[in-house]
Amino acid sequence: MKTVQEYLVECNLLDQVLDGIEKITLNHEYKDTVKDALCLWRMEIISKTARVAGRCCPSKRKIQLHNELLKPGRENDRDTTLLHEVGHLLVGFFWGRILSRKPKDHGKEWKYVTKLIGGVPDRCHNFEYFNQMSKAKANHKYVCMDCGWEHFTIRRLKNIDRRHHVGCQHRENHGRFKHIHLI
Repeated sequence: MKTVQEYLVECNLLDQVLDGIEKITLNHEYKDTVKDALCLWRMEIISKTARVAGRCCPSKRKIQLHNELLKPGRENDRDTTLLHEVGHLLVGFFWGRILSRKPKDHGKEWKYVTKLIGGVPDRCHNFEYFNQMSKAKANHKYVCMDCGWEHFTIRRLKNIDRRHHVGCQHRENHGRFKHIHLI
């Protein structure tokens, strides 16, 4: 199993990440600790989920990437996801240790650090091949009654009467979903 640093070298992203770390205005002692963490944390390839492109797992000291990102032609998606997850690793070290609190997963600290290391500070990916995988495995489909946006799941969602499509919550049907059982 490779370390995060080895994987960043393989993807030609290590210098970019180290430059970003240097731009963070914090004590140099913490910067050295973070650089050490890149050597200690491990990379793991996952394949079971149809939605998650990557994960940062602080308790296990690893970053996970979905094997779909490793296919030829998807290097940009892989790099975007890897920088997203490395941003979580860095924020956990800097703010978690300095301020003794857990910052919000996709809060202002994470956005700041992710931008500095050259990542895109978006909360969710929109890779079409993940959407296709979700559709293929789905047993349930939920359609926004206002715009037609579709959400596919394996399990039936609980409390569907309280859920809504956020982008349509102020429209005529308040973004409510229509459920369609696929099997």
